[in-house]
Amino acid sequence: MSQFINHTATRRSFIRAGSTVLAIPFLETLASGKDAKAKPPKRVVFLGGGFGFTKDTFYPEKAGRFSDVGLTEGLQPLKRHQDDITMVANLTNHGATNPHGGSVSYLTGANVAGTPGKRFHNSISCDQILARHLGQDTRFSSLTLSANEVDGGQNSGHGGGLSLAWDDFWESDSGS
Repeated sequence: MSQFINHTATRRSFIRAGSTVLAIPFLETLASGKDAKAKPPKRVVFLGGGFGFTKDTFYPEKAGRFSDVGLTEGLQPLKRHQDDITMVANLTNHGATNPHGGSVSYLTGANVAGTPGKRFHNSISCDQILARHLGQDTRFSSLTLSANEVDGGQNSGHGGGLSLAWDDFWESDSGS
């Protein structure tokens, strides 16, 4: 047994072993180039302001590509993505019972108060439908972020349904 044990380590053997260990993280770069050539996954972001946006600083005055018509003051933080943005404005939910009531269904288009026998009714939101298809190539199919008040939105004028995302079972996907 002792004939296989060599207690003498030379500087050369130490450097050889050490350089091998240092190279291990770079082995991934030698893998097939399939991943390097793949297009980045498509992503979609929906923004909503339950009480609206300031018209003068958020909405552009004319239609067109933002690179042609320019970004408004409120959209300046998105400048590096200006060619990737499509803005849809002036959406109205005719089933809303108050000026801001349609905001909880602006991604579903549902008539939240129009279902007999139900106080509140919604349907799956378009972001969740897209998440099923586009999310197959991403780590998380959907991230639903919100800036709810500490009380969960109870004093926001929208109640507990402040989320923009709704699942198949008409449940808010707000994480609350």
